[in-house]
Amino acid sequence: MSIMNKIGTILMIVVLIGTSCTDFLQEDNRSTITVDDFYATTEGYEALISASYSTMRELYSDMNFDNNNQKNYCSLQGLTLLGTDLFTVAKKADQNDILDGYYLLTPDHSAVSKVFANCYKSIQIHNLALAWAEKTEEYEELPLRVAEVRFIRAYMYHLLLELYGGVSIVTEAFDAPVVTFERNTEEEVYSFIIDELKDVIEVLPDQQSDIGRVTKGAANHLLAAVYLSRGYTSYAATDDFVNAESYATDVIESGNYFLLPEYEDVFKVGNEINDEIIFSIQFDQASLIAGVAGHNWPATFGLHASTDAGWPYRNGQVRPTDRCWLQYHPDDERFEASFMTTQYDPYYDKYDESKPDEEKVITHVFPHPSIEEDPLNPSPENYYFLADYTVFVPVPEDWEDGDFPWIRKFDDPTAVTQYDHSRDIFIFRLAETYLLRAEAKIQQGASGDDDIYAVRSRSWDVMPVNADIDTILDERGRELLGEGKRWMDLRRTGKLIERVSVHNPTVLRYLDEGYEPFGESDGKALRRPIPTDVIIRDLGDYGQNIGY
Repeated sequence: MSIMNKIGTILMIVVLIGTSCTDFLQEDNRSTITVDDFYATTEGYEALISASYSTMRELYSDMNFDNNNQKNYCSLQGLTLLGTDLFTVAKKADQNDILDGYYLLTPDHSAVSKVFANCYKSIQIHNLALAWAEKTEEYEELPLRVAEVRFIRAYMYHLLLELYGGVSIVTEAFDAPVVTFERNTEEEVYSFIIDELKDVIEVLPDQQSDIGRVTKGAANHLLAAVYLSRGYTSYAATDDFVNAESYATDVIESGNYFLLPEYEDVFKVGNEINDEIIFSIQFDQASLIAGVAGHNWPATFGLHASTDAGWPYRNGQVRPTDRCWLQYHPDDERFEASFMTTQYDPYYDKYDESKPDEEKVITHVFPHPSIEEDPLNPSPENYYFLADYTVFVPVPEDWEDGDFPWIRKFDDPTAVTQYDHSRDIFIFRLAETYLLRAEAKIQQGASGDDDIYAVRSRSWDVMPVNADIDTILDERGRELLGEGKRWMDLRRTGKLIERVSVHNPTVLRYLDEGYEPFGESDGKALRRPIPTDVIIRDLGDYGQNIGY
């Protein structure tokens, strides 16, 4: 059974019992159960644990503005994809180029605020669960549940650290307003995350009976990522890259995870539970409240096309850059597996195996952009070429031409409506673990070629030679396309300015106009801003990041 299957039936219990500020609940309380009584039971505490898992759903689903057909994107996608070498805004209206181009980005941006708030909302629920672990009745799984909670809380701090830098380490469950928080240094947050994970790693099992629960493999993978990230800093420990390699090796050699033979199979509809997945956010139709409230992760990567049956919701806000397509060699099967190179009407006919091919209507064929054809005499006539995969609209309020290959690896033809995508969101998978280890080896002066080849060879049988950090970034770009890693990868490796100044059209536009997009001391390339409302509400001096 999936851990998220349980949320649909018990999360509302947690919400109703844990709420005391609405007139309805005060005037029409149909239950004599109190929070103290409920959380003190095994059933109540398990409900609280499920609620803590569900906070990851909100983080990976919360939209930048509102659920409007042609307006917004998931906030976390905005912070992790926009402003990179592989993704840019698809539409300059709604001021979305602010986040993409850095120059006009301020702490007031909605995505900046929402991600920060959702991380701390999650941390508070996890702090509550840890506080109640001391008071609830003893049962066999209680130590394991505590370890799971501490892992997810550490993951939230990992995201906060990567995006915002030093933030407040809060471990107390508050039941009264707090007017000021101490802002911890980046070094302190790194240490906190590492200590938390090392403290729980032996409690976590190799496998769990409920799919989606935290395992030892997830903790090892996260430790590898955190050590690797700290290894680039001025305060790095001498063995950070050694530790990153070691923890990645623990995952790879555990015998619990295996690379699938075909890249496309990793993302095959209905195959979300597979040997390559280490940790994922669980979604399914049965757990969605009233059949809605799914996630919008696949909605970002194409323009709004139709509301008819058989067509996906596309919000048209984020799209690939030229570099995104050109990073693939023509022989790399990940290009076909990642992009809808043959588009149908209706779109989801691609996945309908019951419909004969001769009855499917093809509207577009998008070859790899390196294919050399006479653009004046294409064959067949609906072929498109890189010159036609434009990235800018001449007038800000106009929609851009939608004739470019959409990312399809996250497609969800099982959605009942256009807005209830329920495929799992992969957070960690073994292919990334190999690439983390390769990067750690390279940073120690060793070769990462074999690890890169282990990932690459199933799609593109070319052995890398003397791979460097640029090789790693290229491979991560192809392998982890759209999975919410890119901005952190570029920032961590110190390659953000170098790459976006060449490949991101919004940044290029500001540079061409004579602006310095990255602010004081290039600070905007290093961290996202601390939200304005956080600074205003803190009665102390929380402080802002450099460049904002």
